[in-house]
Amino acid sequence: MSRAKRFLCVLALGLVTGCASSGDVTNPLVRKTSWYSFLNGDDLRASCMAGAPDRMRLVFNAVYSEQVRVYDVARPDSAKGATLSAQVFGEGDLLELRHVTGVDSLLDPWRGRKAVTELTADQWATLLATLRQDGLDQPPPQGMELDSTDFYWVATGCLGGKTVFNAWQRRSPRYEALKVDDLLFAWDATGVPVARWQAVQRGSFEAMRREQFRFALRVGPTGLIDGPALGGLGQGF
Repeated sequence: MSRAKRFLCVLALGLVTGCASSGDVTNPLVRKTSWYSFLNGDDLRASCMAGAPDRMRLVFNAVYSEQVRVYDVARPDSAKGATLSAQVFGEGDLLELRHVTGVDSLLDPWRGRKAVTELTADQWATLLATLRQDGLDQPPPQGMELDSTDFYWVATGCLGGKTVFNAWQRRSPRYEALKVDDLLFAWDATGVPVARWQAVQRGSFEAMRREQFRFALRVGPTGLIDGPALGGLGQGF
């Protein structure tokens, strides 16, 4: 069987089994089928109850088809620090297919990069204080549209046994005042440079690519209330 045919077989298998996966968005096939649920923190919400360990998920959408940074912070022991798992996804590097050694590595160009950093108790406290300063505990901006072709942050978590949620969109005063981004970027050990906003010329290849993978989500009172629109989430990475 040729490499191309093997790759198509793996894609087909992944699309069938992705919805029943554990939600590991490192797998690009699972990412396509469960991104909305992951971004909304459905898995965190399901386990959030009295006595549940504190956990936060912060996602930076820096144009979905170009760069997404995910920061999962877990604190299983309230007397200790926390573990920060950073993942960065973007355009797949097809040149990496030259290094494929088996079926398991066929999706490597789209898995992104991951790094784990141990935070002290003081750093965890700083993270929470910064998030609250940025408005985590304030009512989310209901009705705000999160466009995949733009920049935005979404925060979901379980703190003190209660679900927390908020979102910040570029071009808003709340977004411009954010402090947690610099904090997370400083702790990020992936080595991937942070994307900076760049406008693209209408009709250019970059603009057409952004439109091809475009979708939108809407902010509700306690979470995301609309599924992907304006395009197909399954077309993305």
